[in-house]
Parts: sequence; C-alpha cells; structure tokens
Amino acid sequence: MSLLWKLRFCLRFTLQMRGILKTESLDILNDPYVMYANPQGEITTLLNIACYKSLFNKNYPSHIIICILGSIGPIYGEIKRTGDMQLGVPNQCILLKRLARKNGIDQICSNIFLKVNAKLGRQNVILTNDQIDFVSSELTIILSADIFHSGRGDNRPSIAAVYVSLDSKATRYTGRFSVNKNSQNEIIEDLKGIVINLLHVFYQRNQVLPRKILFIMMELVKLNFNIIILQKRHHTRFMPTEPRDSDKLGNCCPVTVVDRTILVKQEFDFCKNEKFIILTS
Repeated sequence: MSLLWKLRFCLRFTLQMRGILKTESLDILNDPYVMYANPQGEITTLLNIACYKSLFNKNYPSHIIICILGSIGPIYGEIKRTGDMQLGVPNQCILLKRLARKNGIDQICSNIFLKVNAKLGRQNVILTNDQIDFVSSELTIILSADIFHSGRGDNRPSIAAVYVSLDSKATRYTGRFSVNKNSQNEIIEDLKGIVINLLHVFYQRNQVLPRKILFIMMELVKLNFNIIILQKRHHTRFMPTEPRDSDKLGNCCPVTVVDRTILVKQEFDFCKNEKFIILTS
C-alpha cells in the first residue's frame, strides 16, 4: 500500500471519527494534532513528542492518543506500556487494514468510539436502579480478580490483577496489579494490601466506605460481602428445551441463569450445592 493511500485512509477515518465524537457531545478541535512516525523508532520518545506537540499547539494536554498501526507486534505492547504506565494518557490502537476496507467504516468508527468513550471516563451503558438494586440500594462495591500464568514450563511469577467499582452504577472502575513470588500460584499473595489500597481509593472518591462487598472469584474476610466464584474450566453443558430460549445456533443465551430444578435452593455454597449458575459467552 502506497503512502498516499495510507494518508487517504487515515484522513477519512479522522473526519468520520471527529463527526461521531461531536455528535456524542465530545468536544474536540477541528484540527487535532497529527504526527507521522517510524514504527521502528523509540516508542516512548515518539509518544512523549506527540503529547508535547499537542500541549504546545493546543494549550491543553492530550486526552487520548489514537495510534494507527500497520501491523500488530511488539509496538502494541510498547504503546500500552508507555501510554498507560508512564504518561498516564489513554490510548487506542487501530489497524490500518481495518480502515482500508471498502465498506463498514461507519461501524468501525462507532465501535472505536465506544472504546474511546469508556477510556475517557464516560458511560456507554448503565442499568436502572431496579436492575442493579443489589448495588444501588446500599453502598456496595464490586471487586473482581484474576491471575495470569505464564506458559507450561515457564517459571516466571504469576501476575494478579484486582479491580473495584467506584460508583453506584458500577460503571467506573480502577485497578491494581501485583506479582506473585511463586510461579503458577492461584492465590493472590498480596490480596490484603491491594484491597486496602482500593478501599482507600473508593473512600477518597466517595468520602465513605462501602457497607457491602461483592467479590467475584476470590475469597475475602472483610465487612459484609458475597462471593461469586466463576469457574471457567468445567464440562457442564446445558441445552434449551424451548427454541425461544436459545440463540441462533441453538445454544443457551449469554448470561442465562440456572436457579432451579437441579440445584439446592436452601444452601448458598457454590462449591457444595450450587445456588445458581450463570452461563456467559
């Protein structure tokens, strides 16, 4: 693909994206700063220059950096590391070949807008109070956690991440990560320290501590809380008995809740007799 065609696709995307952002009441300049750079260059330096140029020319710091890439490779990780961890500036990567498609650019821009909108701290979707009353009725936080292990035979330490909701709609989150000392360890070794830190963040934002904690996946002994354990590696299979309850492939619809017939309602122990099962895609 020639440089001229690349510039043409980038310009078309810029115009389309700018129109969507303005329609959604996101104020942007008519001429956002555009920088062309060598993908083989020093990414940290390039992103620092982009932020500085934006500040110098527009008199306010960058809110988000959009990077159009020729291919996915090491450059993607470097952009995320520099933008998220060093500069603290949200960033969005897009493959150029997606912008070069003859059709569907409107849908592509709309999908990218949803990601950009969330990264700028705005809300794409919210539930009404009656739909999420277990959170909105009483000050509740949702904690979620997961652990990433390296491949088989790799003894590098496992990395754990914990996220916490910050508002009554459970749409704003912040997170922390830690590195386990032991490889392949399913326990978050610094869970106590992470949770205490996240509770401080919640308090700073809301000036009050939560009354309830809903912890997804992990066990925690603190305040009044519910634990939901999500088991990903299982062989349980459910099939809808009515076509209206299935998707187009005949499978259970995402977020199907199984809460009767095969379960023991009197007990609330997921490990012994499941109170309910949630199926997700």
